[in-house]
Amino acid sequence: MNIARAAGYSCTGPYDVPNVKGDSLCVYTNHPIGSAMRGFGMPEIHWAIEQVMDLLAERTGIDAAEFRRRNCVRTGDVILTGMTMPQSDLVACIDKVTQAIGWGNPTTPSAANKRRGKGIAIMWKAPAMPPNPGSSAIVRFNEDATLNVYIGGQELGQGAFTVAAQMAAEALGIPYEWVRVSANPVDTKYSPYEWQTVASRITWSMGNAVKAAAEDARAKVLDIVARYWNEDPADLDIKNGIVVSYRSEREQPLQKMVVYGLPNENFEGWQGGPIVGSGKFMPTYVTGLDPETGQGTRAVVHYTVGAQAVDLEVDTETGAIEILKIASAYDVGKAINPDLVMTQIEGGAVHGMSSAFEELRFDKAGRPLNGSFVDYKIATAKDAPRAIQGDIVETPLEDGPWGARGVGEHVMVQTAPAIANALYAATGVRFTDLPLSSEKVYLAMNPEGPELSCELPAKDSPGA
Repeated sequence: MNIARAAGYSCTGPYDVPNVKGDSLCVYTNHPIGSAMRGFGMPEIHWAIEQVMDLLAERTGIDAAEFRRRNCVRTGDVILTGMTMPQSDLVACIDKVTQAIGWGNPTTPSAANKRRGKGIAIMWKAPAMPPNPGSSAIVRFNEDATLNVYIGGQELGQGAFTVAAQMAAEALGIPYEWVRVSANPVDTKYSPYEWQTVASRITWSMGNAVKAAAEDARAKVLDIVARYWNEDPADLDIKNGIVVSYRSEREQPLQKMVVYGLPNENFEGWQGGPIVGSGKFMPTYVTGLDPETGQGTRAVVHYTVGAQAVDLEVDTETGAIEILKIASAYDVGKAINPDLVMTQIEGGAVHGMSSAFEELRFDKAGRPLNGSFVDYKIATAKDAPRAIQGDIVETPLEDGPWGARGVGEHVMVQTAPAIANALYAATGVRFTDLPLSSEKVYLAMNPEGPELSCELPAKDSPGA
């Protein structure tokens, strides 16, 4: 029911709708459980919302992209829960994807039996979680000034360990190559606490904890060196693994001193010792939702917004759809690792495209008919678009590490409706349910049905 709840408090989609009442209803069935998957309720509602917005644009005679520019949510808008929209720039995302596919420019189909169309869809998604999910991190220096980072967030292939190392290095002022994220599997027995590796929150939440832990260690290093030099810590900095003084221009390498410390004057004892930093983060400002009104001053931590545009062709003889290009742009706040963001965007485009064509079928008793990947078809490299273009918008988030916000789930939320909108542009047929199978598309374009020959070959013919 958390998925239905998340869909409820985001039910306007990324639009400024000043008058709205929304209900979300979770229904129990005897079908296989519908549970958490990439997007957590957002692909389902955006499938409807983004086609409705195209219909509204058509009825009002406004270009579909321009309609979204005029009506999309902006920083400072009061959204449906009564919360003020945090920093974001959805218009910039729309501009980037429309430019990428040549929106408004006529295109010619590749063959006489093909029809070509372009479509656009936008999205938003907030991390779906309670008001008090926490993150924690520990950093520990070794004698050679290399750094071990201990976290509770799990590496699932999304690059969590990579960005954790980058953020620790940046906050401390040491080379990235000096940082090692705890190599052992994350285990609640010895790993720092992390609420969950879900909700596209790791870079944002765990990142804040890593940054805090690194800054804690940095402050301890500067305090030791300041006392050693009899200077003010405010005049010191760490650059490329060396403590420097802007006042006296002295330098102190981190090697050895981050474990063994530094001697007092005349070598009368030592100060310092092994440097260990700890940090934590919890969004204490989140208020949750009133169970009666659905209102909250800060109902969620933030929203990530984005846009996608699709260029496709439809074969009128078979109903087959070929995706020529998907252009995507998301406001990530700050791209800690732009290459990782781009891989999320590219993979999400294929994942989202696949969701438009996948189907779990049931018999009359509700039993799955295609319950394995032999029969349940998903998109492969062969089905991927000819071109995938990703773009990044950076509007720093007030509570993100260096302004960063997550972008893991968002990149496939609006792909299916973008395809459906492009399909309508190509065929003039509006599809309100999935999947967009070749059979369904063909029959919709040919409602009278094909002219089929019932003549059978002779028994002795080669084709019998």
